[in-house]
Amino acid sequence: MGNQLLKNYEIQKDPYLESGHQELWKVYSANKLDEKDRISSYSAFVFKKRVLKGKNIPNPIKEEVFAILRKEPQNLMKFKHPSILNLSEPLVEHKKCLVFASEKITNSIQNLLKSNNLSEIHQSEIEFKLHLHEIIEGLLFLHNNVKMVHLNICPANIYITESNKWKLSGFNFTNKEPEIQLFKENDSVLKDFPALFCPNLDYSAPEIFDSNTKISFAADVFSLGMTILAILRKSEENDKKEADFSGSSISKHKEEISVFLNKLEGFAFFQKLPSNLKFLLSRMLNLNPISRPTIQEINNSQWLNDPLVQTLNYLDSLGQRDEAQQTGFFKGLMKIIMKFEPGILKKRILPKILEFITKDHCSSVILSIIQSLLEENNFFSNKEEFITIVWPAIKRLTVLKEISAQSLLLLVNGMSKMGDYLTNSELQSSLLPLFLKCYECGVPKLEVAILKNTEYLVKKVDFPLIKNRILPKLLKLCSDERHETRKNAIFALNKIYSIFDKTTVNDLIMPILEKTLKKSNNETELTFIVLNMYDGMAKIIGIEVNNIKAFDIEKVEILMIFLRELLIKSSLN
Repeated sequence: MGNQLLKNYEIQKDPYLESGHQELWKVYSANKLDEKDRISSYSAFVFKKRVLKGKNIPNPIKEEVFAILRKEPQNLMKFKHPSILNLSEPLVEHKKCLVFASEKITNSIQNLLKSNNLSEIHQSEIEFKLHLHEIIEGLLFLHNNVKMVHLNICPANIYITESNKWKLSGFNFTNKEPEIQLFKENDSVLKDFPALFCPNLDYSAPEIFDSNTKISFAADVFSLGMTILAILRKSEENDKKEADFSGSSISKHKEEISVFLNKLEGFAFFQKLPSNLKFLLSRMLNLNPISRPTIQEINNSQWLNDPLVQTLNYLDSLGQRDEAQQTGFFKGLMKIIMKFEPGILKKRILPKILEFITKDHCSSVILSIIQSLLEENNFFSNKEEFITIVWPAIKRLTVLKEISAQSLLLLVNGMSKMGDYLTNSELQSSLLPLFLKCYECGVPKLEVAILKNTEYLVKKVDFPLIKNRILPKLLKLCSDERHETRKNAIFALNKIYSIFDKTTVNDLIMPILEKTLKKSNNETELTFIVLNMYDGMAKIIGIEVNNIKAFDIEKVEILMIFLRELLIKSSLN
């Protein structure tokens, strides 16, 4: 379609979606070069006027249809809110069409309902509630700030963006909360062309066609209730039509909707709903507008505001909280983290909490959360998920000038779980510098942790680094004055000494083992570990030493000298 409709936009040839009022808008992918010569994606809404040619509509009536369609982009320009479709290019009118551009949308709820592609609409109960919160936020803005009634809330006017947000549009009939009826069937255009000149009858409140009832914000509450009902019905029984509602005319609308609502509690899908949701929907769909809850009351309802949803909503505003509140939130999240579905955790929770990982008061508890997820079998389905979602945040933490001891301890203890998702080079370049500091930090907990993980670490690190960077630090701890540190260092050395060559064994390892034995005061456990290492080193070099454990513990020094002499002699040959 080229640039003929919107300046600086390249609009694709074929539409990928029909949407909006009576699906008269055709939606096309559109690209635009920004100031930095990057291509950004948008959606172009195009209405081709020739569509009305075959409908026997007089020209004056066509102009009224055009006027209704113009209201959507015109109102989008006025209504700026994160839950309302963002207009990127205002309405441009050509001789043959109307066109405007918005942020990129991927679909509409109506299209997904028609195609029975329900996984995108109702992925889980929590996900569904979160999306409803997005629409409710838009309605709260419309009712409380703009003082307008939408009057055409329905699946066709709810769009899904590239970031998986639900956004409200379809402001063709939006009006100030009126005192009088807006839609009268005896109006000639409504009588002859009701579908074009009134909101969607399948979702409209009955009072908007009743001359004895004022239209109020409660009309939007009813339409939202019908929209929720349509989604839930499709999700539960997508192969049945027992709960479908289709309004046939303005004059019969109130009667038809009354009959439908009287049958509602008998529908199988409705009976399966949670009791608090059934109660909420019954209130929203009350025929008497005065008896319906406000949008704010819906937002605060028991069903919509369960603890998990409250947690996710609080997370959205966490950046505005003080340090104590942030810390308290993360500690609370730690207790309930596994109650969330993996999809919610990966898409909504982890990306947001990882933004706080470099904050000193948050890093340790966030790392604890990551560690608990890693301990769940196959939480990350593949390495790419971990690398994409978590690893960039951990890398930001590793390059800080200072990192808390508790955070460092968690990184060390989580080494093997994280390391399974990392290449050797990734662990070596980002985590090894931190791990090396643990060998000489003087903090007992960190030293013990790194010693217990040394066997795994050497599997991920190049040999020159093991020999020149890890081994000297490990050997130093083997002769440490502190018994616990010395013992764990000997245990660690016992698991890795076999990878070293004769010279390293003779020049570096054996002298340290002698010092260790002298400091151990013939402690049985450490002595036998050292002797076993001598036995192992002898076998590597090619010397047979039989039944080493049978030696008298008091003769260890004599045995040690004998073994060392054999090893030295063998290494010189």
